[in-house]
Amino acid sequence: MKYIDFHVHIDHYDDADKILNKCEENQILTLFVTNLPEIFEKHYKYYRQFKYTRLALGYHPDLISYDEYPFNENLFNSQLLLTKYIGEVGLDFSKHNLPYKEKQIEVFKKIVFMGSMMDKIFSIHSRKAEKEVVEILEKYDVKKAIFHWYTGPLKLIDKILELGYYFSINIGMLKSMNGRKILQRLPLDRIIIESDGPFTKYLDRVSRPEEIARIYSEFESFYEINNLEEIIYENVRSLLKD
Repeated sequence: MKYIDFHVHIDHYDDADKILNKCEENQILTLFVTNLPEIFEKHYKYYRQFKYTRLALGYHPDLISYDEYPFNENLFNSQLLLTKYIGEVGLDFSKHNLPYKEKQIEVFKKIVFMGSMMDKIFSIHSRKAEKEVVEILEKYDVKKAIFHWYTGPLKLIDKILELGYYFSINIGMLKSMNGRKILQRLPLDRIIIESDGPFTKYLDRVSRPEEIARIYSEFESFYEINNLEEIIYENVRSLLKD
């Protein structure tokens, strides 16, 4: 295994099969996060055969605002035994989603309760709701969580680290002053690399997991190190320990 991409939406690419094959061919350990339990159910039997691609069970908070995507709690719970990963899940209190704040919290608490009981690994969305996410994770004694593309307050980072959680970082964070400040605050033993493709861009085009080596190089330059691949591997290995 050479590289790890711990948050990517493979189903959102037009050439998803090509993406998948490239991940397998290049031995990239890839976490395919889903936005609905129905998507997980649809892809599970096909993806379980692959060596390097893992499928995460998710329900994205953005979808609560759409009537056509209700949270199917029974389906979600029935799929939990099929994976050790839950993602993408969380809270989003940005302007469009703020009217659905209470509904988001209700759903997220259900997901966290069930996932924590089964010691799952969470890939967490927390835009403008970082404090509330941390409070819920702590309340339900979640042991393994990764804050995906964290954009929240610098002062909350220490609390997240104190709880033993990780941060998955992507190329988009290098493009803003706030992102770079956050990156500078993160200890190297708590970061994991993600592409978050196709929702990030690299070299003015949509990021693709097979370009992950270049993304690693960008972060090696930022942190002034040359062994990021080994660091990320050890971080993920620590996260996966029972």
